[in-house]
Amino acid sequence: MSDTKRQVNFIPADRGACGYYRMIKPAELLYDYPDVDVTISEPSVYRLPSRDVLFVQRLLKEDLMKDFIQYKGNTKVIVDFDDAIFGKNVKIPEYNYKSDQIDVNVISSNMRNYLDKLADHVIVSTEHLKEVVSEYIPNERITVIPNCLKYSDWYFPYKDAPRDLSFFFAGSDTHYHDKKRMRGDFSDALVNYLEDKRVGVMGTKPQCLMKRYMAYPPVNMFKYAPYFYQYAGQYRFIIAPLEENEFNKSKSDLKYLESCAVGRVCLCTDFPGSPYENAHPLQKIPFGASEKEIKDIVRVADQNYNEILKYQYKYLQGRWLDNHLIDYLNVLDKV
Repeated sequence: MSDTKRQVNFIPADRGACGYYRMIKPAELLYDYPDVDVTISEPSVYRLPSRDVLFVQRLLKEDLMKDFIQYKGNTKVIVDFDDAIFGKNVKIPEYNYKSDQIDVNVISSNMRNYLDKLADHVIVSTEHLKEVVSEYIPNERITVIPNCLKYSDWYFPYKDAPRDLSFFFAGSDTHYHDKKRMRGDFSDALVNYLEDKRVGVMGTKPQCLMKRYMAYPPVNMFKYAPYFYQYAGQYRFIIAPLEENEFNKSKSDLKYLESCAVGRVCLCTDFPGSPYENAHPLQKIPFGASEKEIKDIVRVADQNYNEILKYQYKYLQGRWLDNHLIDYLNVLDKV
């Protein structure tokens, strides 16, 4: 990197989880780094000539991609992706309400026609997503930077977990579809197992999943961490279910990280290529598990609760964003 400060602008696609974790938080930490002058734009606000480098999230629309190619000039463009909404083998599950809004074929065509000319480098959140993006741009121009948590946001004191078999889910309605009565990432066996348990849900209310649950209101991302800690702390387990499909293979293990940070064992779905494949073996629920198998897995996880918590805490130490700033600086060096 040169002696002159490089002017770097982060452009989130939104202020939700993706823009918050992938753009806003890295920019905040880089503010204090001496070799870069960092700014953050409003979501999807582009000022091409004004900065040396742009970190841009999810450039996918044809008109916008063509404009970047035409007008970027000497500005270096780094594009970040954290979901597979493109690719020859990818199909957004019908239970994900965004499947009605996103045309994978059109986006894949845009990626094929414009990404190589547009992007000087690409950042992705998982190794599997790197494989998908490599359909459109050479591997050497793709860097994996996993989703991470900022220490000052997510360091919490440990609170003892309740003893009852209680369960907490925090997620959006991309995991199920109430209007279509689709349980989505929640298997029938899991829903049946949870039916007579104490269950808390933070976010949208999944009417199609369970009859009894305590619903907590959604909050914006700037308040999310302390509220997640407060609400999840009232339950013994956090659940992170996923259906086995190509779209979910590119997802990150963010829900697992959040569970690690608040000191609750996360019960997560396991399948080949699952984002939770590095979780402790005793906390994994194989995709397609029966209600009896789920019951047995929960019982064993409950008996080994402290062992799993120690594993989770150690896992989290490698995923503090504060220790991953070198990854962003290395990408700057590549452009």
